[in-house]
Amino acid sequence: MIYFLASPTTNSVKIGHTRVGIEARFAQILPYSPVPLELVATVEGDTRLETALHAEFDALRLHNEWFKLEGELRALVRRIIVDGPSAMVERIAGLPARPGAFKHGTASAYTGRRCRCAKCKKAWSEYQGARRRGDPSVLRWRPGRRGRPPKDKKS
Repeated sequence: MIYFLASPTTNSVKIGHTRVGIEARFAQILPYSPVPLELVATVEGDTRLETALHAEFDALRLHNEWFKLEGELRALVRRIIVDGPSAMVERIAGLPARPGAFKHGTASAYTGRRCRCAKCKKAWSEYQGARRRGDPSVLRWRPGRRGRPPKDKKS
C-alpha cells in the first residue's frame, strides 16, 4: 500500500510504502515527526509503484521520501482523494488505465482497495447495515465485483 502523509505546516508530503498497514505505519512515523502530520491518501501498490512515483516527482524532492506538495504532485494527491487511484498513477507505474477500477467512497473501495478513509468506511458500514436488514438490492450485489449495484426495477 502506498501512502501520502502531508505536513500542512511545511507544505510537504511523504510518499511511502507499507506492508504492515497504514494505521501501524502512521503510528510508527508520527512520534518522530517535529511537525504535525496527516494521512491524506492511499493507493494500492508495491515498492515498484513507490519508486516510480519518487522518480516522477524527483524535481520536487526535499529529502529522501519527502516532496514539495505543489504543481502536478498536489493535483495527483487531490485526484486520489476525490476519485480514487487515477489513470496518472497507473501511467506512472506503467499499468494500463482501468476504467472499471474501484471508485473512491464506495464499499468496493473499502474491501478491494483497502481504503480506510472516512468516506469509504461510511459506505462499507451502510452496506453492512443494509445486508443485516435484508435489503434485497444489496443482497444481489457484493463489494469487489466490477460495476455498480443493480438498480431496483420500477413496476
